[in-house]
Amino acid sequence: MNESLYVLQYSPETRNFHVEKLHVMLDKNQQAFQSGKPVDYVPLGMYERLDELLEEKARLIKARARR
Repeated sequence: MNESLYVLQYSPETRNFHVEKLHVMLDKNQQAFQSGKPVDYVPLGMYERLDELLEEKARLIKARARR
């Protein structure tokens, strides 16, 4: 697995964004699954560079504000 990929996630419950490496997110999700705990964050995209992720986050926020 490419350990350099970033994931942009969003929590509908807390209305917050979260950024972490793909392999970290998958490890946490697998642990949550095994323990029966829910996962609130929804993955919105994967990016090789943090600046790309931040640009997409800004675009998504603007798009949502328009609706």
